[in-house]
Amino acid sequence: MKNKIFILMMLVGFYASSQEKLEGLWTTRNYTESDWYTAIDYDKINDKMNIVNFSFIDTTGFDEQVLYFTEKTMNTQIKNRSYKRQWNNNRLYCKYTLINDTLIHLRYTGDFGQVVYLRKIRLDVE
Repeated sequence: MKNKIFILMMLVGFYASSQEKLEGLWTTRNYTESDWYTAIDYDKINDKMNIVNFSFIDTTGFDEQVLYFTEKTMNTQIKNRSYKRQWNNNRLYCKYTLINDTLIHLRYTGDFGQVVYLRKIRLDVE
């Protein structure tokens, strides 16, 4: 019985740590002329991914909801909270695919289609 509990705890620990590969602060800078940043965080207690997009220049903003995630992928839906009438009813879906520890392939589908690459921002200070 102790062996089964140990194995279960190891699997849960591995699953939780594997989700952390998507965690971090990401940007499209150096790939496009965007000033947007994406922060991804894994909530171990509730087993859910949280995502926040922000810009220090553009203040329109939008809400992104995580629909599904695995070790290397995450599917989301974006709801625009812009006051510009033409953007309020857009349906936009995103698929994030981890290429390596520092690069994500992001595909937008729905009312807008595009592929961009997100680069991880290193936050470690020496």
